[in-house]
Amino acid sequence: MTNPLIQIRRDIQEMDLLKGHTKTDFYREYTQFLIRKMGTISIIDGEGKAMTDIPTFYANPERAIAKIHQDRNLVLPVISVGISDIDDDADRRRTNMNIIVETAWDKALQRAQRVVSVAPKAVKLSFMINIWSKYLEDMNQIVENIQLLFNPSLDFRTEFSDYIQGFITQVADNSTVVVGDRQDRILRRS
Repeated sequence: MTNPLIQIRRDIQEMDLLKGHTKTDFYREYTQFLIRKMGTISIIDGEGKAMTDIPTFYANPERAIAKIHQDRNLVLPVISVGISDIDDDADRRRTNMNIIVETAWDKALQRAQRVVSVAPKAVKLSFMINIWSKYLEDMNQIVENIQLLFNPSLDFRTEFSDYIQGFITQVADNSTVVVGDRQDRILRRS
């Protein structure tokens, strides 16, 4: 007699083969949540007015600086968010025999249905948040606001989970303060 969990897992694998790959927006969901959170940051300018529309977009650092130089109408400060690393999380890894039983609301049938699936792969996502500014005062305010968002952690709320926590692991100053006569000074923190 076969173990029922083994049989359920085999059935799930067979259905996956017949149905094909299901597209998920896992990484996009977390990235979009972080971009929306960074978009809520505001600073006070030199005249005492709140600046609430700091442009925030997805880009690695090279693409972000190219966008700043390409778009002459882009006013600093700006914030860019990008995925810097995806690591396997050995501490949360589950055996291949684990199955997850959840309920999901079916809008068409207007009732909850039970969903049985294999355990997802446990990963650690590392994001790089880059802040670009001309003035040190703006930079410091943005860094302070970001640190307050992550005090002590930022709770990610997506369709996949409500209890994923994000932490700041490192703050790096990547500024080049001395520039040529015809170049603008751009400060950068990551």
